[in-house]
Amino acid sequence: MRFRRIAAFVPLASILVLAQPQEPKSTRSGSRSVPPQALQLLEEASAQAGALQPSSQAGLFFLIGRTYAAIDGAKARAAYEIAYQNMRASIAVDGDKSWIVGFMGPDLIMATVEAAPMTVEQSLPDKPLRDIALEWLVKRYAQQKNWNRAIELLSMMESDAAMTPAARDLLAALPRQVDRDRVFMLVLNAYTQVSHRQVGTGSPDDLGTLMLRYWRKLSAGLVQQAIDELLKQSKDGDSIVMKSPQGTVTFSSYQFRLSQILPVLKAIDPDRANQLLKEEADTVALFVRYPQGQLSADSSLRDNAGDNPSSQVSYSYVHESTAASSVAARMDVERTTDDFIASANKDSDSAIANASRISDPVLRIRVLVGIAQTIATKQPSPAKRALHEALKSPPDQDKGWRLWKDATEVALQLKDEGLASATLNEGLKAARRVYDDDSDHDNPNEALRLYWPSVFAYRELLALQLRISPDQALAAVRNLPDEEVVALEKVMLAAAMLNASLPETSPMVAKKHDSD
Repeated sequence: MRFRRIAAFVPLASILVLAQPQEPKSTRSGSRSVPPQALQLLEEASAQAGALQPSSQAGLFFLIGRTYAAIDGAKARAAYEIAYQNMRASIAVDGDKSWIVGFMGPDLIMATVEAAPMTVEQSLPDKPLRDIALEWLVKRYAQQKNWNRAIELLSMMESDAAMTPAARDLLAALPRQVDRDRVFMLVLNAYTQVSHRQVGTGSPDDLGTLMLRYWRKLSAGLVQQAIDELLKQSKDGDSIVMKSPQGTVTFSSYQFRLSQILPVLKAIDPDRANQLLKEEADTVALFVRYPQGQLSADSSLRDNAGDNPSSQVSYSYVHESTAASSVAARMDVERTTDDFIASANKDSDSAIANASRISDPVLRIRVLVGIAQTIATKQPSPAKRALHEALKSPPDQDKGWRLWKDATEVALQLKDEGLASATLNEGLKAARRVYDDDSDHDNPNEALRLYWPSVFAYRELLALQLRISPDQALAAVRNLPDEEVVALEKVMLAAAMLNASLPETSPMVAKKHDSD
């Protein structure tokens, strides 16, 4: 796959407006003090944008907008509009490369709808981002209780995956059942147009979990239509392994979907519910353990649960049913490791000693850092000892920077800056190894640098270094080995200085040749 370098879309004057030097006295925003270093970093990053492709400009100005949102709404809006138009230009020009900027699309569209909704509504992006733009516009109109416009925009969408979260907002708020039925029918119709191998677990929602949340607000006949479609599509889907405090259980796709809908069906058609149970003897045994189906383990699916999913339940899809046992075994190992770490509350000395003897170096560090996290508040001295043990033999080729990030956070909690610097240094070494992999000359990561795993790693680690030594953090970001990465990290460091909220980016790897 070859990428073309194309001219920047945004006029230089637009960039210079954002990069305009600030007077030294302009270091307060309202009643809030603004560090001049943060403004300088934002100005430098904006000035660097002119040398970048439209897709990269879109990513950089998206971050700039999120950062300015904490101190200057007008500049934030301007940055979002630049980012949005660069994204549209990149998609229009780059053809088969459009997936690169498209990965950023949902976050950028959401931010632009919030700051400049008419910019999006009047210039919708092409597929596949069109539905996502409509989704966020529907949500905005729902917040304004402009129900007719919200439903009108929902009806313009094609993908049930994008419709479902927007429909969830509407179903939670629409006052009239006739409108709720209309919204749910739109999602149901879209769902029937596509074959779904995976049964929704609630994060994200699908038609099944949407029904589970709001069936009481819908017509019974409409709910039964949805149940018929959901059961039909689940016959040949992927198996699901569910880990909860009650244990680890493997469901076939049909069993899991049945466990979702059966409590609803019992309420509206008990005879059919009993008939389905008779046909599925294995599912009867599962319902002895989980009498309310999925709701017995995962309360986040109740219609009054809000947007906070349960932190005690996790799911894993298994395409080949024969692989389900290995996935379940892995999840059981994770639960056993968690139990091992938790044992430090009772006997930290034994836990640290036993963890230090673990032969796998990565697992040893994970357990030692986990022990430190667990006991830091009540047993600070043993917690420090666990971190020192972790530092004794760090793996030379390991890319597990997250463990060292966790270790650094514990060291800072313990107010030991020397220990924090040591663990952070290991994290930065691991992040550089991740960068070397991203930038491999023979097989580079072709995703936007905004989504490189190494960029995310540096973002997290440099934010911690800022707490230890701002001067060292500033020096480190200026000495990173890639100009575009430098520009991104300047904005990320400025965001940390301003306590601005950045998007929770999911790292992305796109290589011509997989190393696995």
